[in-house]
Amino acid sequence: MNNILVVNNQVANFHNQALTIKNNTITFHQSGNYQIEYQKCNNINLTYNFAKDIYVKIFEYSTNENIIIKNTYNLCQNTLITLYKFYNNKSTNEEININLQEEKAHINYHFSSISIGKDKHHIKINHFHQNTYSDIYNKSITLNNGQIEFIVDSILPKGNKGCILNQDTRVITLNDTQSAIHPNMYIDENDVEARHGSIIGRFSHDEIFYLMTRGINYNDTIKLLVKGYLFSNLNLDMEGRAKIFEIINKYWR
Repeated sequence: MNNILVVNNQVANFHNQALTIKNNTITFHQSGNYQIEYQKCNNINLTYNFAKDIYVKIFEYSTNENIIIKNTYNLCQNTLITLYKFYNNKSTNEEININLQEEKAHINYHFSSISIGKDKHHIKINHFHQNTYSDIYNKSITLNNGQIEFIVDSILPKGNKGCILNQDTRVITLNDTQSAIHPNMYIDENDVEARHGSIIGRFSHDEIFYLMTRGINYNDTIKLLVKGYLFSNLNLDMEGRAKIFEIINKYWR
């Protein structure tokens, strides 16, 4: 795992022949696994460029105060990017642009968060070429004063045939605030596969009852359900899992 730090809104120096960093633009030339952590950041604007014919797995991690994020991901031909993200900021305003620029560009986007303030995530996926693929999965939990809004825009112009577009966004509320999901698909082509799903709700009474009948108290029951829910969307190594376990343990001691 290669660790890249973004400190005070700037990408720290990182020496690796597989990528180059210049003016907050990270260009990946070879396949690899990376962890990108935001530290002491409040306004991030990054561009990720991915060369053709590579597979890159990235874990993005952020536990900041009030943060604005405007990131762009540009994918070339036959590029597969798997992006795992976990946020626990005090508030977040995020705009993401994913540009599938050439044939067989494929994004696997897995976002999870514990929302304790006002969070807004606008994810825009542009299918700029035929035979491009997007899988967008969001799983968040609202806690304390947390409320979250997702706007997910999948955009496919006419003539870009053979594309696959998938959206699935879920929010579990552990408070009484109002959250919202806007699953938008702007498709101007018939020869595509498109699916979307959106759920806002709570853990089921049956799940809670089952665990408590096994002798687990209510607090530990919710903690177990939170872990299962968040990690079902994140395939991380032990270092990444440990970071999120620490956050969960902070709220459910």
